[in-house]
Amino acid sequence: MSAPVVVWVVVGLVTTVAMAAVLAGLVRHVLLLGRTAGRFRREVGDLAREVGEEAARAAGRSPGRVRRGRGR
Repeated sequence: MSAPVVVWVVVGLVTTVAMAAVLAGLVRHVLLLGRTAGRFRREVGDLAREVGEEAARAAGRSPGRVRRGRGR
């Protein structure tokens, strides 16, 4: 094989290995993000649901329409 062919083969192999490493890192981060989001949802979900129920209960007790901002 001539020198340019060897250089192209080496560059191709190095590039392929580098892309595989980047792809593996990306997959690892996606899995980590999924686990973290699930844990966040479990920890905050009950609190968010409770706040929503309190907001709905407070809205049901309001004596009338609440005006927000400047009235006309």
